[in-house]
Amino acid sequence: MARPLGNGLGGPWWGLKGRGSHFASGLLWPFTRRRTEDETASIASADAPLATLVVSIHEARGLRDVGFLAKMDCVAVVYVYDESAVVAQGRSPVVKAAGADPVFDAWFEFQVSSHARLSLVVQLRCPNLILDDTLVGIARCRDFLHEKINERHLLPVDPNGTLSVTLSLTLGATTMASPS
Repeated sequence: MARPLGNGLGGPWWGLKGRGSHFASGLLWPFTRRRTEDETASIASADAPLATLVVSIHEARGLRDVGFLAKMDCVAVVYVYDESAVVAQGRSPVVKAAGADPVFDAWFEFQVSSHARLSLVVQLRCPNLILDDTLVGIARCRDFLHEKINERHLLPVDPNGTLSVTLSLTLGATTMASPS
């Protein structure tokens, strides 16, 4: 049965709403709602002071290799959640021919509330030129803002493997940690 057009494009482009394929990664589809400048300004002027969260992704080990003919390329997509809403997201450059042990050495800066209960989700994907990216694994870190800052962590990747991540937070002009 065909999907309705409100969920994305029809035909062979089902599900391409800017969620992962290279074809649609940089486009803003009319069916996707993004924050307006007024909403972003109202979030920035909330009671809690803003802080800069720096997420450094170092390397992954022991991933399942989904490349059948050659070594798998890998990309990391980082999501920062506040309660259940996505606060920020970022995508690392593609690591070519990484296989099961990609080395990213990528970092991301996000503006977050300093008093929020934040969670970090990192999706490791194998990029595909035409179709959606193949999901290799997901690493999660819940409520990290005050507990897991300033040190390097090995997060378990579901279904197998580990991901090395460093988190740092900057409040105003004071830096709690710097990315390594």
